[in-house]
Amino acid sequence: MLNLQTTISNSALLKKRVKQVCLDAIDLSDESFKISSDNLFFSGNKSSSDNSLSNLTNLSNLALSIRLTGLINPIVLREIDDKYIVVSGFKRVSAMRSIGMRETPASILSHLDFDKDKTYDFRFYEVQSALIAISDNAFSRQLNVMEQARGVRLLKRFCSSYDIAQNSPAIFNVNMGESLINMLDDIANMPLSLHELIESDKLSMSSALKFKQYGYDKSLIESFATLFSKIKCSLSKQKEIITNIHEIAAREEISASDLIESKEISQILDSQSDNCSSNVNDENQKANLIRSILFNRRYPNLFKAKERFSNNLKMLNLNSGMKSDIKLDPPADFEGRDYTITLKFSTVEELAKKANILSALTKNPLFGDITD
Repeated sequence: MLNLQTTISNSALLKKRVKQVCLDAIDLSDESFKISSDNLFFSGNKSSSDNSLSNLTNLSNLALSIRLTGLINPIVLREIDDKYIVVSGFKRVSAMRSIGMRETPASILSHLDFDKDKTYDFRFYEVQSALIAISDNAFSRQLNVMEQARGVRLLKRFCSSYDIAQNSPAIFNVNMGESLINMLDDIANMPLSLHELIESDKLSMSSALKFKQYGYDKSLIESFATLFSKIKCSLSKQKEIITNIHEIAAREEISASDLIESKEISQILDSQSDNCSSNVNDENQKANLIRSILFNRRYPNLFKAKERFSNNLKMLNLNSGMKSDIKLDPPADFEGRDYTITLKFSTVEELAKKANILSALTKNPLFGDITD
């Protein structure tokens, strides 16, 4: 393992020479040092020979900026045979190609004592490239989870989690504990379908890490990816869905994939609601319907108890004069005998009226049915 502090201190050994590089000689398909998760608006391998201002509307803001002011921050490359790979500047290269530029100034990394036969030199060269790739992004904006995970994966090949955590402010522009470094490393090694869910905010890092305990079966991951790509819910609800699916599958001796792809769940995922004003609301509604189905299937007796309580409470509200400011709650998960009544009042007279309502409740047969 390399010591990051020593590597950073010896960064002067890594020299950069600036030269003009033909854009066609840059291999964008090699993403060894790609950290950014930005989806480019344009293709990195296409160029435009039409330089008219009317086409500027089809370019990204970055391409427009380069067109008007030139390249402010040179890209960083590594030379391999007759080609170059990008260490920092994937988006800048794509932007320049999109407006028809032929060449660009670039910083070319080289090591004075670099020798492919010397393991230490090779590792030093790799880590320094990784540090440049990470810090170039981290000190221009806050990295998202997957960008941090990619950075950690680059460094973990040569450095310990403890070492990365200790030097994280100088690398990631934020303090990161060793446990977080290990979690990010786990995330980086997950299937790409989960990466896409995390980047699109469909799945939290914490929820994704639950898959570690169930393994990374490809078909199972793809089934979950399809599920979470079509719904939207909070962290706690994501974990609830993942846990219930696995527990139902284990109890019923079926695969979790078969459960996710069952008719009752597929119909919800593929349905289009006419009652929702936006896709976000539609995704939330689908999530709640699926949670209800899974809860019913995982806890059938508890589901029936909650349904019975809800129906009786509605009837009680209609027949007893209870209002929204008098609330009756059952025992948690109906385990125990303690019910809770919450009421709101602003005057003594109002409290007296509600006390009469509560007194009448004790004689109401529906109230007895609920508490029994």
